[in-house]
Amino acid sequence: MSTRSRKSPMTVAEALTGILLGNRAVALKSSCFLQEHRLWSSALDVSVLWKVVPRFRKQLETWRITLPSGQARRLQELSISGTARAMLVAYKGAAAIKALTDAGIRATAFKGVGLLANLYPTAADRTVGDVDLLIDEADLSATCQTLYAIGFSPQIDIPVQEWLTHISRRIHPTHGYIVFMSDDKVELDIHWRLGIAESRVFSTQAILERAENVLLFRTPMNAAAPLDAMALTVHHVIRDYFRPGTTVKDLCDLSAWWEARDRWRAADMTAYVLRCGLSEALMALWSLLNEYAPEHRIASGIALLSGGMTEKSRADARHLKNLFYRQLREGALDPILVGMVHFNVEALMRFFKYELKIRTRKTSFKNLTQQKNEARLPLSSRLLRLIRLLAGMTPKRLAMYRAAVDRRIFFQGGYEKQNRE
Repeated sequence: MSTRSRKSPMTVAEALTGILLGNRAVALKSSCFLQEHRLWSSALDVSVLWKVVPRFRKQLETWRITLPSGQARRLQELSISGTARAMLVAYKGAAAIKALTDAGIRATAFKGVGLLANLYPTAADRTVGDVDLLIDEADLSATCQTLYAIGFSPQIDIPVQEWLTHISRRIHPTHGYIVFMSDDKVELDIHWRLGIAESRVFSTQAILERAENVLLFRTPMNAAAPLDAMALTVHHVIRDYFRPGTTVKDLCDLSAWWEARDRWRAADMTAYVLRCGLSEALMALWSLLNEYAPEHRIASGIALLSGGMTEKSRADARHLKNLFYRQLREGALDPILVGMVHFNVEALMRFFKYELKIRTRKTSFKNLTQQKNEARLPLSSRLLRLIRLLAGMTPKRLAMYRAAVDRRIFFQGGYEKQNRE
């Protein structure tokens, strides 16, 4: 962990990550830092932001780390409310899947609800904020009609076809998805394209065919099979450029899969990711888990995966791992910097067209953009941050950024190809 070797004290994000992913020594060192600097409240704040409260609670219990009384009560309250929310979301997800199944539509749950059904023992073991379902694109119209009938409506009030045109013409073409909301504010995300469909092994059809039939609240449903669930987790990290909030939560899921090693084989996972272009990212993620807990048996999987990779791929994996550490220390990768790393005339033209559409089209598009911008720093602060990043740019840092962007663009190329077709 070369990027972590320094004399300056750790950050709250680093300390929290140490507790979430580390062995006893790492977790105790992190907890001592938080205790000494009276930062337990901040750590809890970040755990809520990253949606890892259940894992945080579990690790504190495992290593017998005691919180100050006030923060212990707060953690208990957060755990209770989080479990209640997870149960509501899972219940609504199970009902939606049953309705789709009854309508003859094949839908597979993945991420939160899928993992509750197929990996975690109870709703108290994982934060679940929404329902993610994968369907065949041919079933999109029937899926929308079925969801309308059971009380779900699109997140933004525009015709479905207009939304499809919108996502195909965004600055960075994205996977096929549409967001629905229920009356009680449960979000249901419908997905049908993942990119690089020509790889076959990571295509929507293949994932749907391999899905496992499981029970969620005594309701039969399909959930992504273990290898697909892990691959979708890795894909999710790539899409978000290894940003800490996304990556740490997904690392918790990958760690949980290693605790369920009777369900899958490392050799099969290695062959899977080497075929579909996920090997660099998975190597980075497994390596992170191993560095936080060196005695973890994940080392055997790393050796197996490394043997099938080229030296360039292994170098890219190291860049991705170090980019995570860099962002954990200094903050998330700036979107402007991402654009500079992958600058081309086509992307610039898409930017101007997108901005023009947002300014002149319906209020729905404007509101959607405003919702995203609310989470951003003011423009002046972002520019100052960008100047500092550029001033500290080195060949090694540039290689980190390029590795992350190249992995994202690899899948984005699949979306662009499908849009042109």
